[in-house]
Amino acid sequence: MFLFRSYEFRFGPPLSAGPLPLHLSNLTSLTHIALSQTHIRAELKAFTQHLSAVTSLRHFDMEANFLYGSIPAALVTMPALAILSLSDNYLTGSIPALGSQLLALSLNSNYLSSSFPNPPTLLPTCTALSTCLTDFTGCLGTVRLSGDCGTICGGGCGEGEVCAPLVEAGSEPGSIVPMECAVSIDSVPPRMMETSAATAMLLLRSSLAVTFTDWTTDSLCLTSGGSKLTPHGWTGMLCDSQGHPIAMDITATTGHFLLESPAFSSVVSTLHALTSIALAGNEIYAELKSFAQHLSHLPSLKHLDLSSNLFFGPIHSSLLTIPTLTSLSLSGNYLSGSIPALGSQLLALSLASNFLSSSFPTPPTPLPACSAHTNCLTDVSACNTSESGAGNQRSGSECAICGGGCAVGEVCAPDPSVTYPMVCTASTESFLPVAMAPAAAAAMLALKTSLHVPFTDWVQGALCSLEGAADSTTHGWTAVTCNGEGHPTAITINLQELSGSFPSEVSALTALTHISLINDHIVAELDVLAANLPSIPNLQYLDISYNFIYGTLPTTILAKDTLTSLSLSSNYLSGSIPAIGSQISHLHLPHNYLTGTFPSSGATFASCTCADNCLQSAVNCNAGDDALQRESGCDICSHAIGTVQPCGANGVCAPEVSPASPSSPAAEPGSPLPMTCHATGRKRSKRACKKKRSICHPFQCGAGYFCVPFVRSCKGYKCVKLWR
Repeated sequence: MFLFRSYEFRFGPPLSAGPLPLHLSNLTSLTHIALSQTHIRAELKAFTQHLSAVTSLRHFDMEANFLYGSIPAALVTMPALAILSLSDNYLTGSIPALGSQLLALSLNSNYLSSSFPNPPTLLPTCTALSTCLTDFTGCLGTVRLSGDCGTICGGGCGEGEVCAPLVEAGSEPGSIVPMECAVSIDSVPPRMMETSAATAMLLLRSSLAVTFTDWTTDSLCLTSGGSKLTPHGWTGMLCDSQGHPIAMDITATTGHFLLESPAFSSVVSTLHALTSIALAGNEIYAELKSFAQHLSHLPSLKHLDLSSNLFFGPIHSSLLTIPTLTSLSLSGNYLSGSIPALGSQLLALSLASNFLSSSFPTPPTPLPACSAHTNCLTDVSACNTSESGAGNQRSGSECAICGGGCAVGEVCAPDPSVTYPMVCTASTESFLPVAMAPAAAAAMLALKTSLHVPFTDWVQGALCSLEGAADSTTHGWTAVTCNGEGHPTAITINLQELSGSFPSEVSALTALTHISLINDHIVAELDVLAANLPSIPNLQYLDISYNFIYGTLPTTILAKDTLTSLSLSSNYLSGSIPAIGSQISHLHLPHNYLTGTFPSSGATFASCTCADNCLQSAVNCNAGDDALQRESGCDICSHAIGTVQPCGANGVCAPEVSPASPSSPAAEPGSPLPMTCHATGRKRSKRACKKKRSICHPFQCGAGYFCVPFVRSCKGYKCVKLWR
């Protein structure tokens, strides 16, 4: 094991002005960082905002750069920091109170003002020569001779601004350069994440074992250039000024971070503004090709860090040739096979500590940064001459993995329970799609008709993708996975336009455990939509968040004995919450209009959220949500909150959803909408159904009418007049 203790980069070419990354905290033995004379131009507070996470740091040297702004208090009070060098920069403002741990402080040639603070203990070494301080007691200092202490930036900047140097070609750090007012990190507020991006992120939360409770649609995303100290949500994410995610840094989370291999990259590939993905140290166990197969669809991806996980299999050429990717780290995994040809765009490549074989390929252009030690390579001189010796590679016995090779359709993978030996397992490329079982196919076709599923490859005879298979395998039944016997196990239809209900035929889907219908613009009464879901024998996971679903919570769903996870977030549900079955461990009901008190139950929740409702008490779900209920908007359907049956025995309170038009965009699920009383679908008699057989789509009814699905023996839909 190697302990990373020191990083020095001096007198080098100009470096990026982005902040020091949060995952530096993974380097638990890092004690020394030196980046002097590297022409970094950044606000010091922004550049060092993650540095406090490096609790072992003792020496931080940023001399001779173009750093500006004030010195953050969090920097001078880091518990282990003994030596801090910030001389020859463009820092302004007063010096904050110093920590007693400091032994040496260098602040020469800056624009710091006011008095030098009285340190808790005498500083053995302290210099503040050529500054704008008025009192140097406790530190050796002098006033700037240039006389520009009161004139920089016109004597001061406005609120939310900071005085920064204008750097031109040939400018040297510490020299006198023009100064101008620039936007400060503290004036860049976090923003709401863009709606479609937030939906994609919530899909990731479902497919990954993400435990961050602040991944919600109403959370604010930290904005590029903003301060992490500003309250925000979406832990690990960074957004641009329009709310599009540009960076994902989810490193070293708690324990195993297992996921459905194809789900990650297929969802992430819709986040077109992403430039950086860091998932180091999460014990992700997946075949690399399957996990990363869609990342080439990201048009701006520059940095990818999948190091220190349990990835296995070969490196696919598409990953090394992503046109925009300049930095790739796959070190500390279980990758095997030869390294494919490299793309000319790569500037930094780390493949150390794997089981890669053959010779390192000659790159089209020399790699400025490359590491491939501790592999089974015969020659790595094309990567890094200093690592070309045999002593930097694994021994012959270590390289004899999986008995020297695996059969066709298999791949060498680590045993999850031990480091060695590695064993042969089926490759995702060998997971060939299967024919769907006839009875299951008939049920799925009934579902297609009843829910108006738009996929044209839902046809009898189409092949179904096997669980865990690479999405690149040609198959039908889009958004469905099957087991080896051809029975559907998961239906994941998101971001579509659906309407209708689940038909009675779904009871034949005996292997189905997972249903996800997120943001499908479903306009339906929950009792009608989900009336037949309890008949699915093994249903465990149900997520129909971000739709226009209304009505009350049916007891039959909450009492379903196999159901362990239920999410109905961001809909228009009202009424009280009935008794909750003890089998449910994950329950998410935020952003509805539920009333009364969250019931006490025998359930032990691993996660429960119910914020932004009209509840009198939410402590039985989440004590933190008790104070996060709606302050207004609970008087739905023109009745005060708590009114018993505000729409009568045969009515239900529902949102008025208007179709999109050139002058009016479509309503977003969860957004405030007028709510009125409609006829309830569950009370309609068979005779009443027979009176009208007109088929309607939720957006095809005329003004003043609403589309209601027939239920039980009735077929289709009809338009009914709104109750006023």
